[in-house]
Amino acid sequence: MGVRNFLQCYRPLCRAGQQHTWGVGRGETIEIPCDVDANPDDVQFTWRLNTTSDSIEIPPSRHRADRARSYLSHTPQSERDYGTLLCWGTNALGTQKQPCTFHVIPAGKPNSPINCSLANQTTESLTVTCSEGFDGGVPKQQFLLELYNEQTHLLVSNVTNHVPVFTVGGLESGLDFRADLFAYNLKGRSEPVRMHAYTLKGAERRLGTCGSARGGSHFEKPLYGPQKTATQAALQITPLVGLLVGVVASLVLAAVLIVVVLRMRGRGEGHDEKSEDRRDKAATISANAGGKGDGKGEPEQCQGQGLGLADENNPDLIPDKSVADSYSMVSESSLI
Repeated sequence: MGVRNFLQCYRPLCRAGQQHTWGVGRGETIEIPCDVDANPDDVQFTWRLNTTSDSIEIPPSRHRADRARSYLSHTPQSERDYGTLLCWGTNALGTQKQPCTFHVIPAGKPNSPINCSLANQTTESLTVTCSEGFDGGVPKQQFLLELYNEQTHLLVSNVTNHVPVFTVGGLESGLDFRADLFAYNLKGRSEPVRMHAYTLKGAERRLGTCGSARGGSHFEKPLYGPQKTATQAALQITPLVGLLVGVVASLVLAAVLIVVVLRMRGRGEGHDEKSEDRRDKAATISANAGGKGDGKGEPEQCQGQGLGLADENNPDLIPDKSVADSYSMVSESSLI
């Protein structure tokens, strides 16, 4: 049991995940922790300050230990009090080989956010993303977005966040904006990062467009105006439909008129032909009637035939002598 416990013991090691940069103003006091992993965890600590000119060991009165953690109280008074702090831990097995390091710098305003871009847009919202810059040596910096109307230059919205990612909603479609982005801490606010932003127009939302060269982003440039309601679309479509109906009705009416005219013209020609036929028949009848009255209207053949027929039909009539003689001559010749 004692051997196993001895094998699990080790000298102090610097614990990962600690803050390594600290910003502090002149005359201000900060307390910097130094954490180590050790077994046994009864650790004694040593601190040193390395500057560009020398290396100074910090007296034990300025730091205190709590098992495997030590706290250093540091108050810079001049430029020589800024530099790199080194922390070593020592337990029963020895002193750690690699010290924990902490950089003490003059505290100030944070640097501006970096790599800002317009990540997403709709007809009523937009999203801006950035990366964090240096926090000025003061932890827990915050970020701010101020959005201005590009035309009126009025502030539309401001959004704060602990990370440089901002989404602004409730905007009008198809507008251009100016976005000012800041980082700030207890020492003040950074210089702004200024960029152009915009919301999509209604037609872009309907098309689901993606990919535009506008503003250097990947969304398509708007091609049409704002999205219209169904009533407005119907009001625009109705005149076009009315025009088409009018054109079709005019063509149909013209075709009907052409058919009617052709039919009337055909009926007129037929009526003229019938009238001519009737006039010809009337003239023929009149001529026939005149021939019967004076004996000169019909040809001789027809007169003869008519006479023969008349004689046959009316035996009471006395034939002409010349005709009787001709008949008798024909009869005799046939007998011979």
